[in-house]
Amino acid sequence: MGLLTINQFQILAFTLVFLRCLAFFVSWPIFSGTNLPVQVKVLLSLLVGMICFSLIPPESYPKIEAYPTMIGLGIKEMAIGFAIGFLANLIFHGVMIAGELISMAMGLSASQMFNPSTGVQQSSINQLYYFFAAFLFLAIRGHHYFIKGLYQSFELVPLSVIFPRISEIGQFAMLGAKVIEVGLMLAAPVLVSILLINFSLGILGRAVPQINVLITSLPINALAGLIICIIVLPFFLESLKAEMIDFTDIIFSFLRTF
Repeated sequence: MGLLTINQFQILAFTLVFLRCLAFFVSWPIFSGTNLPVQVKVLLSLLVGMICFSLIPPESYPKIEAYPTMIGLGIKEMAIGFAIGFLANLIFHGVMIAGELISMAMGLSASQMFNPSTGVQQSSINQLYYFFAAFLFLAIRGHHYFIKGLYQSFELVPLSVIFPRISEIGQFAMLGAKVIEVGLMLAAPVLVSILLINFSLGILGRAVPQINVLITSLPINALAGLIICIIVLPFFLESLKAEMIDFTDIIFSFLRTF
């Protein structure tokens, strides 16, 4: 394709591809944090957009000249890119919920540290679980699957589609319950163990009133929670891997609704 043979429809199609890629890279897991410069995100979007554009058949280019329709197509492409990245981030929100619950149970929720990956204050257990999830995401080549899924999204939702079908999108409002379910499942071993320890300390406090259960329980909960976190780490990684695969299927089912 020579520079002199490029027409306005090809320029419009490339712009739409770039907008979808840009919205995706701004919102997808790990790399959407503030620690990655905006220039890198834009250049990465431009590179992936050029690759995707070269693989898209010319017959799928939108043949539209009206400016309002072009603006509508641009908004649609950005919405699809943001939706893919947002759904991919939900599993990490579930992991952070698990970390916050464990931190509160261990009495470590007051020790907040700044996490440059998310740009917010988080507890130490929350950050530990987040980095476990990030390393697992990279180890199973999740970034490869999502970039491949970004290209396949142009097959599921072509550029020429102006008004996608949104009749089944309401079911994704239930994903909030799924995120909380994942957080509770990952935190359940530690929460149940600390609950049993506190119950035993309560009985001990009633039997021996001289023991200050409130002060004694703080280091015991922290030590027991840390030991249990280490013991259940293989279970945590296997469960998290299964949930990541489930959320990947959810993302593609979301694209099929269009």
